[in-house]
Amino acid sequence: MDGASVTKSLISVYRPLVMPGIATTALYAFLFSWTEFLGALSFLTNDSLFTLPVALSNAETGTYGAVNYGLLLAGAVIAMIPCIAVYVSLQRFYVRGLVSGALKG
Repeated sequence: MDGASVTKSLISVYRPLVMPGIATTALYAFLFSWTEFLGALSFLTNDSLFTLPVALSNAETGTYGAVNYGLLLAGAVIAMIPCIAVYVSLQRFYVRGLVSGALKG
């Protein structure tokens, strides 16, 4: 680090330490916005703009109050796919953050 500018030392030292926290924050922000139910149920009035949880809650009841479990479970599986993809893409930051605190011995 001898001869490095302040910006270069900040990028070289702090960025690897901060990346697991940024990845965790990004994952939680995505999951919170993806599974938003109450806000979408309260403010959206057009059926084409509903989020996936609101659309699933509207589609789960069929005629005479019968629940279509096949449609509900298929929608739940489809809703999980982007969440799993985001987690897998951010997983390398978690592993790198866990390994960075380990001691060699």
